[in-house]
Amino acid sequence: MKLKPKTLLILTLMFLSMVTLEFLSGEFYFEKFFRLQKEKQLSNIDFITSQGGVNSQKLRSFQNTTNSLVLIIKDNEIININDFDYFSLDTIEGKKIVLLNAFLNNLYSENKFYLTDKEHIKLIGVNILANRYYLPISIQGIDRVYEDYKFASMKNLETYTIKGNVSSTSYSGYLSPQSSNLVEFFSKFSELKKSNFQENLNPEIELIQKSIDGYHVFIYYSYQNLSSVFPTLRVYFYFKAIFLLLLTLVIGQLLDYFIINPIVYLSKVTERISKLNFKNDIVYHKNDEIGELYFKIDEMAYRLEDVIKLYRDEAEKNIIKKEELEEKIMSFMHEIKTPLSLIMGFTELMQDKYKDDEDFDIIISEAKRLLRLSEETLLLGKNFNVKDSLILKRFDIIPVIKLGLYIYQKELSEKKIIFNDEREIFVIGDREKIEQVIFNLLKNGYNYAKSEIVIDVEKIEDNKVSISISNDGNNISESELPKIWNKFYTTSNSYQRGLGLYIVSNILKAHNSKYGVINSKNSVKFYFTLQLDEKKSGV
Repeated sequence: MKLKPKTLLILTLMFLSMVTLEFLSGEFYFEKFFRLQKEKQLSNIDFITSQGGVNSQKLRSFQNTTNSLVLIIKDNEIININDFDYFSLDTIEGKKIVLLNAFLNNLYSENKFYLTDKEHIKLIGVNILANRYYLPISIQGIDRVYEDYKFASMKNLETYTIKGNVSSTSYSGYLSPQSSNLVEFFSKFSELKKSNFQENLNPEIELIQKSIDGYHVFIYYSYQNLSSVFPTLRVYFYFKAIFLLLLTLVIGQLLDYFIINPIVYLSKVTERISKLNFKNDIVYHKNDEIGELYFKIDEMAYRLEDVIKLYRDEAEKNIIKKEELEEKIMSFMHEIKTPLSLIMGFTELMQDKYKDDEDFDIIISEAKRLLRLSEETLLLGKNFNVKDSLILKRFDIIPVIKLGLYIYQKELSEKKIIFNDEREIFVIGDREKIEQVIFNLLKNGYNYAKSEIVIDVEKIEDNKVSISISNDGNNISESELPKIWNKFYTTSNSYQRGLGLYIVSNILKAHNSKYGVINSKNSVKFYFTLQLDEKKSGV
């Protein structure tokens, strides 16, 4: 994937992840996590002292901190009654407490609600605790009537009628928005111990009940205010999502301008350099890491151009030298035919005079072989194929090796030669060309051997014979091993022209031979294979 689409994809995924996280965290926190945390906060009651009393200061602090209202009951008595608006009513049955919070909130009256001490009233209300605490539905004074419009419309509501004199009126001064809701909530239940007490709660209401040291604590909290905030929060999230989208686009443009475009231009520059086009028409002036990279690539391009120019010049010189060398070789091979013919003629005359000397046969044989080689070398310069000149026949490889050792006995006199094979090992190949291979490998051996040359002939798999010539000279570096078979390549700085192993490789390729060179710890081994003629071999 290209850099621009990849960056766009990453930014898109980042934007979607951030928006998704915002919405999920908002929904979870405000509608789930907040509720859980609120329940935990409301359950952390610290206003019941270890001595079994109620700490009023801590109770008021708890209600202010949690924005809740607490109702504490012990022995059928509301302990924190002063947190509510109420009045006392003296009746024949005893004193009754009438809670006013919900009544005052639901009261429709043109006249302001008031009660006077010792005033005789008629109360219609709901019993909420032990026939002692009531919530009013209707209060009838001497010259006025107050009715709760909300409770008055409720059906199947068990009510009580009580007559008596107002003994005291108390206003808490604690303006909790939860007070009327809590009192109103209790008006729906005549007994606090009903099994459906919690089941009938509105989902927007949290009512926690706890019993501590004989105290029954009811903590009331309404989520109504928070619920009204949710739509506003969602609008906030929408605007935040739009802001994040715009921010992502701006970041994308900045990344494209400051990072991606310079890298794309840099890629074009390197592509031109890879095509050996060193002209750089893109200039980057910013002093940053990309600017340093531009400078380094530009510097590298100039140096690479110089190296390639130098290489081309040297290559042209080498081609000229190579052509000159080939021309000299061809000229030499052409000129050598005349002296070789004279050598053969004089040798044949000497052979007639000394018929018992086998050395003359060797001289004549080698002179004829040199003539054929010179002819083939001349043809090789004209794209002559060695394989076309092969004369395949059966021959014993052992005498060929011994012949090479005999011819180079003077050069090999200072080396230890390990080869005492007296078997007959017949192979199939062009004897003269295999002689050339062995003679070249022997020459290579005595040129590089320190003190010892080992020749080994053995039968291997696939009906083949392996011939190896090892010398105890220095190892050939791994980088040069594949190159030694190349034309005109030599590891020596002497007069050698690097044609011997090249000729060897051409002859062995024509024989479909497996050949090569192996470095060992104390020697270098050249080897090649030939087809075995099992019928005539003593292997």
